[in-house]
Parts: sequence; C-alpha cells; structure tokens
Amino acid sequence: AKKYTFPDQSEWVELLKGQIEGSRYMFDTIADEAATRIPMHPATAAKNVVEWMLENNLNRDSFYAADGANNYYWYTVFSGVNGMPWEFPHQGVIATLLAHSLGNIGSAMAMAVGAACAHPDKLMLVPSIGDGTIYYHFVELETLSRLQVPAVVVVHNNNGFAMVYDDQRRVWGRQARAGSFFQENIHYELAAEGFGCAKGEFVEKLVDLKPALDRALERARKEKKPVVVNVMTDANIYLLEYAWWMLPSGPDGEPYSGIGME
Repeated sequence: AKKYTFPDQSEWVELLKGQIEGSRYMFDTIADEAATRIPMHPATAAKNVVEWMLENNLNRDSFYAADGANNYYWYTVFSGVNGMPWEFPHQGVIATLLAHSLGNIGSAMAMAVGAACAHPDKLMLVPSIGDGTIYYHFVELETLSRLQVPAVVVVHNNNGFAMVYDDQRRVWGRQARAGSFFQENIHYELAAEGFGCAKGEFVEKLVDLKPALDRALERARKEKKPVVVNVMTDANIYLLEYAWWMLPSGPDGEPYSGIGME
C-alpha cells in the first residue's frame, strides 16, 4: 500500500459533504416547521432526541440500539446527517446495534440486554423504538431492571403501526385503519414501572422533551434502573411510496406525493 498512489478523491468528498448538508437542511426544515405540533411530528421528535444525545456526549459514552419502522427512518436520518454511525461499531468506545438489514422489528430490547451484560459499565440507550415494535420484547425491561442496568428507552408512540397505515391509506384511503391502531395514549412508562423500572416520563410537547430526557438520564444513573420516556408522535405522516405492499392505489386511495406528506 505504501507504494500505491491513491487517486485524488477530494472532489468526490466535497460532493458528499454537500449532499449531507443538503439533506440536513431539508430534514431540519421539516422538523423545525412542525415544532409546535401536538402530537409531535416524528421528525421533530427524532431530531431533538439526537440533539440531546450529542449534547450529553451519549453518542460516545453509551451503547445504543434503535428499532422500528417510521420512527426508525427518522432516527437514522438525523443520526446520519450528524455523523453518528448506525450500522457498525465505531471508535471502540461506542456500539450502535441495529437490525435493519434483517428486516425484523423488536430486537433492539434483546440486543440492549446483551450489550448491557457485556459492558455493565456503560449506559444502555434506546433512543428510538416504536410503540408497535416495543410490544415484541417489552418484557426485556424486566430483565434490564432485574440486572440493575441504567438505561433510557425512548418510545416514539404514534398509537399503532404507522407504516402499515401508510400502505392502507395509499391503497384504500385514510379511513382504512383496520388492525393498524391501538388504544390511544397507552402509558408504556407506567407499564414499565410495573416491571421494576424507575419512574418514567410521558411527553406530548416538544418544549417538554429534552427536560424529560434529562430527568430520565439522571434517574437511570442514580437508581441503576431503566427509565421509559413515552413520546407521543403523529401517525398521519406519509413516509414511503411503498412501505410494505407493492399494490397500486385504489379509487379511494391517496397516492404518495413526497416525504412528510400529511
């Protein structure tokens, strides 16, 4: 390798930097323009959780796992434009554990347990997991509690499987909601307390999000327990042209016309 002269890639690097900045501007605009919405736009929630991670150096001082569907998309967007890895371990002091290439949901909680067992000195952080996703392995909160793992688990709660609803809406119209939605405003933070977790947080407004995350982080470290932060987000954000089903839009359907469409 010492004898090989690598070609100049500076032009390509600058192109990538420009694309990253363009993406950052586009997604920041989506998040910031929706900052006063209740429930929160999922982009607004994701952006502010990532900002909080960076402000507290948690992108370097914790193990973190993310999981879900629509919420997962927004998390990877904002972690990506902020230079946070989302595929592979990085720099030896951080690991991000994601299962996107496996096409499954729910495994973040199980991976959190494994990471906590391997590195008991680290905070375990789940900055983004969907409410539909956390159902799959919710009981792992009891494991984290029993093992006295300091953890912050941020549930992005849109009352259902929003990505499934995206397809239903595209094919049959927004009145098609069968099987996609749960009861409204389920209190996952209270259910977690029943598994032995520390007192959780319920968040509906952006202004309350970072203070709730700060309290959760302090409580997790002090009590050596998981803390669930339950953040209410809007399911009516059209994310992908074809989320799951490659079916054409029906006569009553709403064809996708761009990211963030409502």
